[in-house]
Amino acid sequence: MAGIGVSSHKNAIAGQLSGLISAKYQREVHWEVLAENGINLRDLHRKYLKAAPTEIPDLIVVAMGGNDTFEMRAPRDWERDGEALIRKIHLLWPGVPIIFMHLPPIHEFPAFPFLLKRYMCRHAAILSASLRNVVSGFEDVFFPANEIDFEEWGERYQVEVKREELFCDGVHPSQKAYQIWAEEIFRFMQVFEVIRNVLKG
Repeated sequence: MAGIGVSSHKNAIAGQLSGLISAKYQREVHWEVLAENGINLRDLHRKYLKAAPTEIPDLIVVAMGGNDTFEMRAPRDWERDGEALIRKIHLLWPGVPIIFMHLPPIHEFPAFPFLLKRYMCRHAAILSASLRNVVSGFEDVFFPANEIDFEEWGERYQVEVKREELFCDGVHPSQKAYQIWAEEIFRFMQVFEVIRNVLKG
């Protein structure tokens, strides 16, 4: 996730999530973002993993799917690229847990008209189901089953939610949206013992 919509990655998913981990487990968290605006899952595993850090990470979080949805990529191609990405990550860093984040909340985008949102949401749901199918074939690879619901999550994490504050340009998440999303991913992480052990250090 390129972090468009905020001034720096510190205010996007990587920084927000790292802050939650650091506060909960009282440890220093080093993080790095590998991202570029406009890439899809195929681009990520074919081109951008070549620029991946050589240092072995403790955990990898993948935030993709928006551009793949907008491009209306075929589910079979998306599945193939998801599997290829996982296998390449495992080859680079064997045994490191991988978390795929939710696909972007297209149903929440204020810039999109109703019919476009409905159409895109259907395709995003298909890609989510396809990714869930891929993830189920690997150990220590995880993908949330729920959909993004900023209103419900805001209540859960006691963050005031005003819909007009969630998207900086009608499409890309704002700092507040990233904050709420990071809270939910952090909660999801702690469900799994293998990830809890990583987070504890």
